[in-house]
Parts: sequence; C-alpha cells; structure tokens
Amino acid sequence: MTPTFGFSVVRNRFEFSDECKMRCHVWRQYSSTASILIFLSLNETTLLDPDRATTRFKGRQDLFNQIETLALSSPPPILLLYGGRRIGKTSSLRYLPQKMGSDIIPLFVDMQGLQADDPRNFVTALAQAIQTSARTTRNYNLPPIDAEAVRRDPFPALQQWFTEIEQVIDRAKRILLCLDEFERLDRIFAGDQIHAPLNFFRNVMQHRQRWIVLFSGSTHPDDLQSHWNDCLINARSLLVSYLDDAAARELIRQPIPDFPDIYDPAAVERILHLTRC
Repeated sequence: MTPTFGFSVVRNRFEFSDECKMRCHVWRQYSSTASILIFLSLNETTLLDPDRATTRFKGRQDLFNQIETLALSSPPPILLLYGGRRIGKTSSLRYLPQKMGSDIIPLFVDMQGLQADDPRNFVTALAQAIQTSARTTRNYNLPPIDAEAVRRDPFPALQQWFTEIEQVIDRAKRILLCLDEFERLDRIFAGDQIHAPLNFFRNVMQHRQRWIVLFSGSTHPDDLQSHWNDCLINARSLLVSYLDDAAARELIRQPIPDFPDIYDPAAVERILHLTRC
C-alpha cells in the first residue's frame, strides 16, 4: 500500500463517519468562539467605546425613550436609575449621546473614578469630568471652574460655574447630569458633610430648569440611607434589569458584525435560561 493510497483510505473511512462530522463541527465551534474571544480581549477599549461600537450595543431602547421623555418634561424630575451590578447601567448611560436627540446634552460622571477625598477635591474632579464629557459627547468646550473660588468655598463656586455653563450651551437645550455609582458620595463625605453635596444637587433641580440630575447605582431606593430622602423625595425611579428576549437573542447570535452562526437553537435557549433573559 502506497502512502498516498493509505491516506486516501483513511480519509474515505472517516469521510462519512457521523462521529467524525460531529467532532469537526464542535471543533469549528470552539475555533470560531476562541477567535472571537481573542478579538474581544484585544479590542476591549474599542468595543466599549460608544463612538466606535455602532451596532454592538443591544436593547434598552425603552429605557432611553423613558429618560428622554422625562428629561424634556416640564419641570423635569430627578431621575434614579437602579439595578443589580453588571446589569448594564453604566454602558446604557455611556450610550445616551447616541440614543438621544441633540436637544439633550448628557454629561456622564463616573463617581467611582473621581479622585476625591474632601469637598474641594470633589468639586474640582467633578468639574473636570463634566468638561471631558461635554467635549467628547457634544463637542462643547466648557470654561474651567475658578480654582481660587473652589478653594474658598467649593459648592458656591460650583453653582457659579453651572451658571457659566448655561451661558455656553444653547438655551434651547437641556443638560442631563448623570452621576454613576452615586453611592460613593457617602464615602467621600463623612457624617454631616454629606448634606453639602445633596443640598447642592437638590438646589440645582429646584432652581435650574434646564438641568436634570440622574443618579445611577445598585442600591434599591428603599435601602438608601435616610439622608437621601430629602434629595430624592420626588425622584422618578427607573429599574434596569435583564435584556428583553429579542435583544438577548441578538446579542447571543450576533454580538458583532459577521459573527458566525455557531449556536444551535437549543444552545440559545439554554443561554437565555441561564441568564434569566
């Protein structure tokens, strides 16, 4: 038997084997999935960037519509976005500029990322985060906050700076200030100090009709500490939960463009069951 003939026999012997076909199919699934996972790990920053992600974000349109409608109402309420950790609150907030009309200026602030351990540092860091968000989401170059005024009295300085912001942004537009992981305020401001930022945000909502403050966190409204009661007394609560069925299926089958069709219907149903979607 020549080597070529031997190879041909082996090939033909397994060519019609159901087991061989099954193993090849599984291997292709593993290979495709591994390639996608490598792609995701190498491109995490790009994939999560709302300016580049385009169709990769799935679902939440009902939430975006709710926020937009409430933000444009008169007078707009304080908004409280809540839900479990890793449920999609932060990514939803980051996508607001792409999901809302140009008459709303979403300003995203990651409270966990603020380098602040006292009122002055907090106000300075908050102002810098707002400047960055305004520039990247709606191309507004906001003036810097008065550092000397912050040193003297931080929250009155922040009030004055908000007035300056209103002079820069078109008067017909609403300003949606999104404070993600807002519970960190309880760690920055100890004891009675917490009343200073809460009074500030309450004052903004009462006296600045162009501003909407959105607090986002994982704590259920009923479980917040008592000092939040006055600030959130008339807040509109919005629950962020699991994706709806259609969005979840799209995320599984087509997480990125040209994703291979590797999942059997039974596998999709199992994933939906395990993730509670």
